[in-house]
Amino acid sequence: MKTKYDDPIFLRKEEFQRILQKPAPKALQGTKDAFLVQCAFGCRISDFKTMDMSKIAVSEEGIPYVHYLPKKTAESQDGNTEIQTPIVRFAFDIIKRTGFVFPVVRNVCGAMGYNTQIKSLLQYYKIDRKVAQYNEESKQNEYIELYKVASSKLARMTHVDLMNKVQVDMNGTFAGWN
Repeated sequence: MKTKYDDPIFLRKEEFQRILQKPAPKALQGTKDAFLVQCAFGCRISDFKTMDMSKIAVSEEGIPYVHYLPKKTAESQDGNTEIQTPIVRFAFDIIKRTGFVFPVVRNVCGAMGYNTQIKSLLQYYKIDRKVAQYNEESKQNEYIELYKVASSKLARMTHVDLMNKVQVDMNGTFAGWN
């Protein structure tokens, strides 16, 4: 038996910037806010769903960060290492505006769930770049518009891209939590 993983799919810099900079319709604003913050943190949806203001701290240098024990790996780790991720400016602004409350993430699946809403959000922003998806039946890659396969996992993979691949300049100094 062998496990096969597709290449990770993530948003490119220009796709991410399109979502960040263009207003969303009122019906998708909560999804946009949650998705952007999840992209900034790069955490699994199981961890993101449980975050609130108690998971925010400020370093001695005055940089706000989110901290949490990852649920999936907490039991298998030696020492339960807490994740600490600095909060970039756009996420900081969204958290201040929303109070870190994202009702859309309560239900991840289903017709009105977070994953479905992410698909609608990306479709609205015309993020339709073709991505390869392996078809087990045909044993061939199929090329599908990104918005059709988007989910909360895309936010996790985009974080890796933002921090390690394209070096988006989103760091800066932060004011206090006034």
